Amino acid sequence: DAEREIERIEVEGGMSGKRCGDMEDPAALDQLGLEYIQDDPGSDDDEVATAGGEAEDDESLTSALGLGDESKAEEGPPGETSEEAQVRRKRKRKSRATVCLVGCDYRVVAKAAKDLGFRVTNKDTYWTLRWTDRYLLGQTLREMKMSRMQRINHFPAMCEIAFKCRLAMNLNRMMKQLPAEYDFVPDTWILPEDTLAFVKVTNEKKNRTYIVKPNCGSQGQGIFLTRKAADIPKEGRYVAQRYLNKPLLIDGLKFDLRVYVLITSVSPLRLFVADEGLARFCTEEYQGVSNKNVDKQFMHLTNYAINKLNEDFEDGGNDGDAGSKRSITSVRTWLDENGFSGTKVWERVQEVIAKTVIAALPANQHAYRIQIPESRDAVGFTCFTVLGLDVMLDEQAKPWVIEVN
Repeated sequence: DAEREIERIEVEGGMSGKRCGDMEDPAALDQLGLEYIQDDPGSDDDEVATAGGEAEDDESLTSALGLGDESKAEEGPPGETSEEAQVRRKRKRKSRATVCLVGCDYRVVAKAAKDLGFRVTNKDTYWTLRWTDRYLLGQTLREMKMSRMQRINHFPAMCEIAFKCRLAMNLNRMMKQLPAEYDFVPDTWILPEDTLAFVKVTNEKKNRTYIVKPNCGSQGQGIFLTRKAADIPKEGRYVAQRYLNKPLLIDGLKFDLRVYVLITSVSPLRLFVADEGLARFCTEEYQGVSNKNVDKQFMHLTNYAINKLNEDFEDGGNDGDAGSKRSITSVRTWLDENGFSGTKVWERVQEVIAKTVIAALPANQHAYRIQIPESRDAVGFTCFTVLGLDVMLDEQAKPWVIEVN
């Protein structure tokens, strides 16, 4: 439908080479949410951010993106049929969205944009899509004064679940109000706010183990196991979470699932769970927590950044069925073969993911409406974001949400 609409615009309104606001039929383009620019054979219409400024020719462009020979990119992937090549060229010719990568340090994003036929620019004025690695404050988003055709890859308040302390606060609130619905969250304390309550629990149940994480930590940095409140640093903010001492094991190893979620709107909520994701495995055979192994990170922490440093780390190749990093499909197959239902477990995983996002939905809806007026909003789709939720299965294959990235 979108391509037919584009063809109608080309016939009725013409492709002027300007922004859609200058075309004869801007309303139709506005509905598509794209900027369409007719290729000029005499000009190089690809721009890219480089260390020294804009790339001005094909050679500097491909070098900056790390894409290699531009002529090879035109040939398409190996084994591409003539019909697929025609579709690819048609998409590249007509869908000329401009992607601003100011603040993006990942080459894969630039490569994906290029493969889709989008323009890449380092100008923060004229763009259709902006992808940045950094959180955007609500005030910053409001000052950008985005138009209805523009999209950005962050919501102004998604930190309500992406920061560990805020996630714990929102999930704890829902656990108190709806305990039967939110039974997938381990008991969690926010420190230093809940220090007194945490000290009381650790004194009463001295054999219980807790996993402690810094609020803004990543890649396993600063994470440790403890049974004593006194072990937690006095400075900084942390969450202390009851450790799942009986996880489901595959090949004797502890693992968790990294599930990818795309949120395209918070008002109303629209989220999509990717069918495939990662299963991240520890690299040392699991044993219940004891004084002898409490410090063994390769046994207790599933973070890839930690386990890749172990000499026993295994690269399972591209099939995703073995090694220290596997596919979720392989885990679902294992569940079916070992007395569980992979389908039912996956349905439950999707359910707890939706409930996790809902826990912070009021704050996200409020911030979105304040920062992005309806006069400039594209049907709730001005912002989008990609989340990675870490879900762990216990010995009964019940999913537990551990954190959100």
